[in-house]
Amino acid sequence: YDILLSDGQKCQASFDKIRRRFELGQLVEVYMGRTFGWVYGTAAQELVESYGDDGEELQTLQVVLVREALAATVPSFLVRSRPAITARI
Repeated sequence: YDILLSDGQKCQASFDKIRRRFELGQLVEVYMGRTFGWVYGTAAQELVESYGDDGEELQTLQVVLVREALAATVPSFLVRSRPAITARI
C-alpha cells in the first residue's frame, strides 16, 4: 500500500504492518454488525490480545460506546475516525 504521511511524504507498507491508531478520548465509530451498523464511541485504551489455538496476536481497542455507556473491546479494524461535524451558520 502507498501511505500518505501527515507531513505530505509517501511511503509503502504491506497490509499486515498497517494498523489504525487513535488518541485516548478521540471520538470514533465502531462497526457493530448489520443490525446496529456504525455506533459512536470514545477511544479508551489500545490492547494486544491473543486468539486462536496458536496464540496469534490481534490489535484491539477498548471503546466506550456513547449510547450504551459501556466499554467494548473490538479489533481495531472495526473502528474508524468519526467524521468531522460541521455546521453552517
